[in-house]
Amino acid sequence: MSLAVALCVLLGAQGGETPKGPLFLESPAMVVEIQPATGAWSLRDKASGVRWPSEGMARCGAAEGLQGPFTAVKAEAKRIHLSAASGQGVGFELLDDGRSLEIRFEGKLAAGVRLLDDALAVTDRERGAW
Repeated sequence: MSLAVALCVLLGAQGGETPKGPLFLESPAMVVEIQPATGAWSLRDKASGVRWPSEGMARCGAAEGLQGPFTAVKAEAKRIHLSAASGQGVGFELLDDGRSLEIRFEGKLAAGVRLLDDALAVTDRERGAW
Protein backbone atom coordinates (compact mmCIF):
# COMPACT_ATOMS: atom_id res chain seq x y z
CA MET A 1 0.00 0.00 0.00
CA SER A 2 1.35 3.42 -0.87
CA LEU A 3 0.36 6.87 0.23
CA ALA A 4 1.34 10.11 -1.46
CA VAL A 5 1.83 12.93 1.02
CA ALA A 6 5.13 14.94 0.63
CA LEU A 7 8.80 15.62 1.78
CA CYS A 8 12.65 15.63 1.13
CA VAL A 9 16.02 15.44 3.03
CA LEU A 10 16.77 12.91 5.78
CA LEU A 11 18.50 13.82 9.02
CA GLY A 12 19.19 10.91 11.33
CA ALA A 13 20.51 7.38 11.56
CA GLN A 14 22.53 5.74 8.83
CA GLY A 15 21.68 2.11 9.58
CA GLY A 16 21.71 -0.63 12.17
CA GLU A 17 20.18 -0.49 15.63
CA THR A 18 17.23 1.74 16.45
CA PRO A 19 18.31 5.25 17.52
CA LYS A 20 16.80 6.70 20.71
CA GLY A 21 15.67 10.04 19.27
CA PRO A 22 13.42 10.93 16.35
CA LEU A 23 14.43 10.91 12.69
CA PHE A 24 13.35 13.65 10.27
CA LEU A 25 12.54 13.89 6.58
CA GLU A 26 12.42 17.50 5.39
CA SER A 27 11.80 19.44 2.19
CA PRO A 28 10.99 23.07 1.43
CA ALA A 29 7.31 22.07 1.69
CA MET A 30 7.17 20.04 4.90
CA VAL A 31 8.77 18.16 7.79
CA VAL A 32 8.05 14.57 8.85
CA GLU A 33 9.14 13.33 12.28
CA ILE A 34 9.45 9.56 12.77
CA GLN A 35 9.92 7.74 16.08
CA PRO A 36 12.13 4.82 15.03
CA ALA A 37 11.22 2.39 17.84
CA THR A 38 7.45 2.61 17.24
CA GLY A 39 7.10 3.94 13.70
CA ALA A 40 4.86 6.75 15.00
CA TRP A 41 5.09 9.87 12.84
CA SER A 42 3.79 13.39 12.26
CA LEU A 43 3.77 15.75 9.29
CA ARG A 44 3.95 19.57 9.30
CA ASP A 45 3.14 21.70 6.25
CA LYS A 46 5.71 24.53 6.28
CA ALA A 47 3.68 27.05 4.28
CA SER A 48 0.58 26.92 6.50
CA GLY A 49 2.10 25.65 9.74
CA VAL A 50 -0.60 22.94 9.88
CA ARG A 51 0.48 19.72 11.62
CA TRP A 52 -1.09 16.27 11.26
CA PRO A 53 -2.09 14.96 13.63
CA SER A 54 -2.61 18.21 15.51
CA GLU A 55 -1.55 16.50 18.77
CA GLY A 56 0.59 13.45 19.37
CA MET A 57 1.81 11.15 16.63
CA ALA A 58 0.10 9.06 13.93
CA ARG A 59 0.59 5.31 14.12
CA CYS A 60 1.79 3.08 11.31
CA GLY A 61 -1.43 1.13 11.72
CA ALA A 62 -3.28 -1.00 14.24
CA ALA A 63 -2.37 -4.37 12.72
CA GLU A 64 -0.18 -6.60 14.85
CA GLY A 65 3.44 -6.07 13.87
CA LEU A 66 3.03 -2.48 12.75
CA GLN A 67 3.12 -1.02 16.25
CA GLY A 68 6.71 -2.05 16.88
CA PRO A 69 8.97 -2.55 18.48
CA PHE A 70 11.12 -1.90 15.45
CA THR A 71 14.63 -3.08 16.21
CA ALA A 72 16.58 -2.02 13.12
CA VAL A 73 16.73 1.14 11.05
CA LYS A 74 18.15 1.63 7.58
CA ALA A 75 18.33 5.29 6.63
CA GLU A 76 19.42 6.74 3.31
CA ALA A 77 19.23 10.22 1.79
CA LYS A 78 15.51 10.01 0.94
CA ARG A 79 14.21 6.99 2.82
CA ILE A 80 13.91 5.35 6.20
CA HIS A 81 13.14 1.66 6.66
CA LEU A 82 12.15 0.25 10.07
CA SER A 83 12.31 -3.53 10.65
CA ALA A 84 10.97 -5.74 13.43
CA ALA A 85 12.41 -9.10 14.47
CA SER A 86 9.12 -10.65 13.26
CA GLY A 87 9.99 -9.72 9.67
CA GLN A 88 7.42 -6.96 9.43
CA GLY A 89 8.51 -3.49 8.50
CA VAL A 90 7.52 -0.06 7.36
CA GLY A 91 9.30 2.19 4.90
CA PHE A 92 9.05 5.96 4.45
CA GLU A 93 10.40 7.24 1.12
CA LEU A 94 10.51 10.71 -0.42
CA LEU A 95 9.34 10.94 -4.02
CA ASP A 96 8.43 13.60 -6.59
CA ASP A 97 11.31 15.96 -5.74
CA GLY A 98 10.32 16.05 -2.07
CA ARG A 99 6.62 16.67 -2.66
CA SER A 100 5.46 13.12 -1.91
CA LEU A 101 5.99 10.59 0.85
CA GLU A 102 5.34 6.91 0.19
CA ILE A 103 4.64 4.73 3.21
CA ARG A 104 5.15 1.00 2.54
CA PHE A 105 4.19 -1.91 4.76
CA GLU A 106 6.09 -5.20 4.50
CA GLY A 107 5.55 -8.68 5.88
CA LYS A 108 2.47 -10.75 6.63
CA LEU A 109 -0.37 -8.83 8.20
CA ALA A 110 -3.41 -10.51 9.74
CA ALA A 111 -5.67 -7.67 8.59
CA GLY A 112 -5.70 -4.84 6.07
CA VAL A 113 -3.93 -1.57 6.73
CA ARG A 114 -5.96 1.56 7.35
CA LEU A 115 -4.05 4.81 7.37
CA LEU A 116 -4.78 8.53 7.62
CA ASP A 117 -8.27 8.47 9.09
CA ASP A 118 -9.45 12.09 9.12
CA ALA A 119 -6.32 12.98 7.17
CA LEU A 120 -4.78 16.39 6.84
CA ALA A 121 -6.11 18.34 3.89
CA VAL A 122 -4.22 21.54 3.15
CA THR A 123 -4.80 23.42 -0.10
CA ASP A 124 -3.45 26.53 -1.79
CA ARG A 125 -6.43 28.37 -0.35
CA GLU A 126 -4.92 27.83 3.11
CA ARG A 127 -1.50 28.72 1.65
CA GLY A 128 -0.38 25.13 2.07
CA ALA A 129 2.03 23.24 -0.11
CA TRP A 130 -0.50 20.61 -1.21
